[in-house]
Amino acid sequence: MQSVRQNAFLVLVAVFLAGPVIAAQAVEKSISLDYIMTNREPSTTVNAARLRYDAARISAEAAAVGADPGFSITPTAKLSGDEGETDPNKATVTASFGLTVPLGLTAEQRSRAMSALERVSTLDAALAEAQLKDIQEIVGLYHTAYLAQRELEVGQLELEAIRLQRESDRVRFERGDLRFSDFLRSENDFSNAEADVASASAELREAVLKLSVATGMRVDLLGALAAPPLIYESNGPSQDLSELGGTSVGYSLDSSLLSRYYGLQAAERETEQRPSFFSFAQARASLDYMDHAASVSLNPASRILGLSYTPEGIVLRDDAESSSTGSGGSGSSDSDWSLTLSVSFALSPARVETHDYESRQLAVEQARLELADEEQRIEDIRRAAELEMLKTNETVQSFIAAVERAEINLEMVLAQDRAQRALPVDVRAAEAALERALLGLERIELLRDQKFLERFVPTSDSLRILSAPATWRTE
Repeated sequence: MQSVRQNAFLVLVAVFLAGPVIAAQAVEKSISLDYIMTNREPSTTVNAARLRYDAARISAEAAAVGADPGFSITPTAKLSGDEGETDPNKATVTASFGLTVPLGLTAEQRSRAMSALERVSTLDAALAEAQLKDIQEIVGLYHTAYLAQRELEVGQLELEAIRLQRESDRVRFERGDLRFSDFLRSENDFSNAEADVASASAELREAVLKLSVATGMRVDLLGALAAPPLIYESNGPSQDLSELGGTSVGYSLDSSLLSRYYGLQAAERETEQRPSFFSFAQARASLDYMDHAASVSLNPASRILGLSYTPEGIVLRDDAESSSTGSGGSGSSDSDWSLTLSVSFALSPARVETHDYESRQLAVEQARLELADEEQRIEDIRRAAELEMLKTNETVQSFIAAVERAEINLEMVLAQDRAQRALPVDVRAAEAALERALLGLERIELLRDQKFLERFVPTSDSLRILSAPATWRTE
């Protein structure tokens, strides 16, 4: 797989070095960000995070299941004889049957199962983080490539306007109406514009190549990129960011904060069992009747109920009457049955347990402090993001005003052109100025989108707008 990726990368590099002309005019149908997000290859980081999550989920399911019931059979053979005799005069076979029934998870098993579930939640958050970072990378690369494409388009419009201005200056210079220094300035402007277009074309090729490598899509499919939708616009530019934690967008809850929270929960569970000097260990009841034996035992610590039964043995040989009651009997000739009840208690000084309990209490306090520090860090990031987004919104408004001024200027020039009082170069210059203003607005709004994705996690409803059309263009 690695060699295949290396070969694919070398092919892409060869295509890039060959210098293909990638421009919007060369491809009739443009490709959208939604198409790329749907058809791209998943990143290795996301795949690794998903595998860790799946493994933790399977482990949690196994930890939540208690022990299985157990059944055992113990065959027994018994030979007996009289004193002074070498040959046995009686042979008996029997079997003991045992059944163990788990009554539930022990406290330790419940704690492990809860920790396993918490690990699943933490890795689920880590998977969401990996997916979000993958989205951020693809969106950022797409924005870069699209802006490079727009820069090339605007540069070509500006080059055309400068070319018309140069031709006009050439005519005026040849008539003697323009000084050579002014004409030379037009020539230099045209040369600089040509260099800018060549540089923009190279930057576009580089941006498309990076997008191709990151998504696994061919370079020729990325020849013309559609305007990406605005993610932040779905929440309304005028909406207060402090209210974004509601229905549409929630703040990012990173896995480190979740890990601190579950660490505190685990530490608190460790302090639920206080040290005890006296504890109940086991209860057992047994009944022997004639040649039959049965017993019941319960261990509260392991929460296992044990049942056993030994039936009357099968006599294979009986040459002489024996006083024995059989292999499963009580072995007493004084009575035919007996019932025994026993209870075990554990007594311990609990000094070690007391010291461990105090250590666990200190661990709880430490976990609380770590969680508080992490919450404060997240809150600081949130407030900084709010201020940054507010500043960006103000910048967006200034670019919107620039677009409005460029539109007014273009309308004035077009009106003069209809009255035959404007030159073609004036119309081209006004159109190029409007496109430059629109490009500036696109650039700052896409920058706001990237900042938004860095600090906030869009919900599924918010991410659906990736397939929506862009709204920058004015009619």
